[in-house]
Amino acid sequence: MDQTENFLDLRRSAFTFMAADGELKGDFSFSGTVRLAATMEGTLSMREEGKLFIERDGCFKGSINGYDVDILGRMDGEILARGRVILRPSAVVKGKIIAKDLVIYPGALLDIDGETYSGDVEKLV
Repeated sequence: MDQTENFLDLRRSAFTFMAADGELKGDFSFSGTVRLAATMEGTLSMREEGKLFIERDGCFKGSINGYDVDILGRMDGEILARGRVILRPSAVVKGKIIAKDLVIYPGALLDIDGETYSGDVEKLV
C-alpha cells in the first residue's frame, strides 16, 4: 500500500484557508475556494469562478471582487460579485453589495446598500 494514499496533494488543489488568529493586510488574488477565518484588510480578487467563505470567526474590511461570496462572519466594505452573495444568520455586514444574486437569511445584521443585476458585471464597474 502506498503511504501517500491518505494525504491530500495540495500542489494540484485550488484551496486556500486562512486560520483564526491570523491578521493580513494588503492586496490579494486567489483562485478556487477560499475560507477566511482570520482578520483581513485590503482588496481581495478571485481570478476564476471560485467561492469565498468568510467564516464565523472571520473578519474582512475592504473590497471584494469575486464570483460567489458566502458570509458567516463580519464584512465591512464593498462586494462586487459575478455570482451569488449569501448572508448567513451569523453575518454582520456593513457596506455596499452588487451581485447577480443576493440571499439574506433571517438573523443576519445588515447596514448595506445592495443591488442585483442581470447582465454583464463589467458594465457596472
